[in-house]
Amino acid sequence: MNIENRRVTEPTKKQMRMTAEKMRRFDKVRGSVTTWGGIDYQYYDAFVSFLLQKGLSQNTVFDKHVKNLKTFLRAAEQMKIDVPNDYKVGLFKRKRTEVDSVYLTDAELDKIAAIDSSEPIHYH
Repeated sequence: MNIENRRVTEPTKKQMRMTAEKMRRFDKVRGSVTTWGGIDYQYYDAFVSFLLQKGLSQNTVFDKHVKNLKTFLRAAEQMKIDVPNDYKVGLFKRKRTEVDSVYLTDAELDKIAAIDSSEPIHYH
């Protein structure tokens, strides 16, 4: 699949190129080159582990790599390349982690805004 010929924005192309590069690095670590027909759930699971070992956050860039992997497989299918259908049946999921949200009151926000950041912080 030629990323440059895709009708998407330049930032999307950049993300796709980054995903393709991660896939190439993953192939080097595994010591084998993956074909489109080899991207099944087992590949996905190992690729996800590789991404997480590289320290990618599960709720940001990581999700884009999973989304792009699915996009690559759909594009391969459109080019009449046989690919495993694991990605279609819900096996290629973005791994979301629960995030705790903290909400501040207006009074708390005002206190933060009033902090003089030009003075050094003294911890006791």
